[in-house]
Amino acid sequence: GRILKFNKFGKNFTVIDDSYNANPDSVEASLNSMSFRNSNAGRKVAILGDMLELGKDSIKLHMELKDALLRNKIDGFIAIGDHMKELYNIIPDSMKIDYFKNVDEFIPLIEQYIQENDLVLVKSSKGTKTKKILDRLINE
Repeated sequence: GRILKFNKFGKNFTVIDDSYNANPDSVEASLNSMSFRNSNAGRKVAILGDMLELGKDSIKLHMELKDALLRNKIDGFIAIGDHMKELYNIIPDSMKIDYFKNVDEFIPLIEQYIQENDLVLVKSSKGTKTKKILDRLINE
């Protein structure tokens, strides 16, 4: 994924853009990579959208990402989509930031969810359209 540094909304933050591809292994790998980036001791925030085309085990496969969130000490999780909501429901409350049905509900509110020095991972299957989050951050 691309690493993008922003100074927006009066805050400095870093985004790992993996908004074009997601399966359980690649999401876990992206979460693992956050462990190695100390973003000036800011929060590690994962914005994860639904992984598509996983078949009948889809919800189970989403929920199994809980271990990777915990192991990599992710500070905050924003879930986008019905299947990520199932993961959101089972993680510790301290890690929950918010859940959105789709990316268009989240985009107008981005500013209020980002804090100074955050390291933010944006990842989903292409069809979940989290690329729109990057488009808004880059083009606004």
